Amino acid sequence: MSFQRVVACVDLGEATVQVVRLARRVCEGSLVIATVAPERIVFHTEKGMVTRDMPDFAALEAAEFDRQERAIGLLCQDGDDGVVPVGQPVAEILKLAADADLLVLATHGRRGVDRALLGSVAEEVLRRSPIPVLIAR
Repeated sequence: MSFQRVVACVDLGEATVQVVRLARRVCEGSLVIATVAPERIVFHTEKGMVTRDMPDFAALEAAEFDRQERAIGLLCQDGDDGVVPVGQPVAEILKLAADADLLVLATHGRRGVDRALLGSVAEEVLRRSPIPVLIAR
């Protein structure tokens, strides 16, 4: 099977490098490395919580987005595209799938109550994706 446009979806956690390496192995064309910046309503800092209506929120949000953009930039090699869409992770990943042949992402492998309470982005993407999904664990 040939995959000309592969999207590696990462959360910048422990499995990020593994996902990007796996995507590079199966990609025969262009590679997009993406992390979704979720829309936040609160940040937790050493001083406590900062909510959207507080003065520091915009600066924290901009700094977090900048951190994610820099991290994606470090993962990219010549010819790769790096993107940081903002929104709900599953919805944004599925939008990226519209222009791809394959999605590659990791799962945290949660089970039981943790999975029921926290859900699984990987599982939801796997169920709803119109293209093949390769999941690294």
